[in-house]
Amino acid sequence: MNGWVAPHHKTVENYKEKMYWFSNEWRRETETWDDKNKWLAYNAIQGAEQHHINLGQRGNQVVKRTRSLIKAVEGKTPLAKKTLELLNV
Repeated sequence: MNGWVAPHHKTVENYKEKMYWFSNEWRRETETWDDKNKWLAYNAIQGAEQHHINLGQRGNQVVKRTRSLIKAVEGKTPLAKKTLELLNV
């Protein structure tokens, strides 16, 4: 065996959920603006991270939305940050 270990099922599910939201937001952006550009790509990732990924599914949604907004304002959105870095290359 080569030492490779399959990722935990929760890791796989987390990845699939993120990909779902990224794809969903990208489709929404491109359909809304009838274009495909870097700004829309960034906005799709940022929107997915802020409005879906950081919220999760359990708990008080009002409190979670507030925390998610605070994270965005404080620049604590690593997926959006990395996307911006990659798009500016």
